[in-house]
Amino acid sequence: MVVVMTHYAPTYRTLQGERERIWPEMACRAFEAVILEHAPHLWLHGHAHNASVLEAQIGDTLVVNVSLPARKAIYVADVAELARRKRRPRGLEVFIGAHGQRERGRCAGDPGL
Repeated sequence: MVVVMTHYAPTYRTLQGERERIWPEMACRAFEAVILEHAPHLWLHGHAHNASVLEAQIGDTLVVNVSLPARKAIYVADVAELARRKRRPRGLEVFIGAHGQRERGRCAGDPGL
């Protein structure tokens, strides 16, 4: 389970309700590429106190604005549910999938490879 927490939003998608002219001061849209490349399960952020859109899906990642003034409640993530979601393989999952179960944990210098 990979969870990322930042103060600023990683996207403008969860800033709806804030004054659009200040969005560049509230978020870093460059993180959208990071999300798509690394696909954390969950990305939590605050800072957007007046937002009306509190969640957005970017690729396999759920982005959640946890700002208390916007949400009017404390956000509690169901990480077990998030871990069960179907996701595209990435990182080591891709490597392991390409090399099969038999070779897990073995290095190129190991006998038999």
